[in-house]
Amino acid sequence: MNKKHYLVGGDIQKSLSEGYRFEFKVLFLDAFILTRKNYLSLMVACIFTAMIVLATYGIGYKHLLSLSNDMQMGLNFIFSSFIMTPLVTGLSMMGIYHSVGLKTKPIDVFNSFNVTIKLAIVNMLINVVVYGISKLFSLVSADLGGSISLFLVLYTNVVFCLTYPMIAEKKVSSYQALKLSFMIVHKNLLQFSILFMLIVLLAFIAILPYGLGMFIFIPFYFNLMGIVYRQTCGVKILAIAGTSKDIEGKSSRDNVQQSANEEADTPMENKNKAGTASDKFDA
Repeated sequence: MNKKHYLVGGDIQKSLSEGYRFEFKVLFLDAFILTRKNYLSLMVACIFTAMIVLATYGIGYKHLLSLSNDMQMGLNFIFSSFIMTPLVTGLSMMGIYHSVGLKTKPIDVFNSFNVTIKLAIVNMLINVVVYGISKLFSLVSADLGGSISLFLVLYTNVVFCLTYPMIAEKKVSSYQALKLSFMIVHKNLLQFSILFMLIVLLAFIAILPYGLGMFIFIPFYFNLMGIVYRQTCGVKILAIAGTSKDIEGKSSRDNVQQSANEEADTPMENKNKAGTASDKFDA
């Protein structure tokens, strides 16, 4: 059996050196097409995530009310870091797999728990920075602290939007993922700013019909960001070629593509080959 790695889509070094320009019309159209083709698996995975969140807070709601504010904040932080972050990263990875032509199953939302510690470290660092700067400005003015806090939340969501999938897909360290995401987005800051403004606009439109539009917007968002990740960072694919015998005893050659994460158990099958191959980026 022969194994060969390919990088489908963009390249991190090229995104860092030359930048990247999105074709927004094509980008959003491709995301809608991916959402239509892979809607069920991603939507069910989103429902799994929502049920876990509702069940956790539903069970612990009365107990949380009896705790101090600091304890409530601490428990929320633990839940966010060790449960929510891996689940959301799993949804992001499903969108990335869809962007390179791989099929997914709803249970794949749990695949990113193997890098929970790295994801939790990133979540902790981002929250500490936001909280620390907000506290610093709130000492000067309460209104200023609130405004700075809101700006920082929006800013960090943009500049670190590639961090979590980069950890899950490329297996880089928390520091490397933060650094690379920051550098790539800042190299293309105007493009990403326009992208997220359009995303916010679509989210607002989705909320208008009694929130029913969110059932389409949420899967669309993860597929959209999957395409963005593929175009800016590239997705490592493992191509496996082996020999097998068919029913009549004749030898045939099969080509299988799956996520290049050889350590993870990913029950996904590729039904079509996407993108072009280039050299692997060693982060």
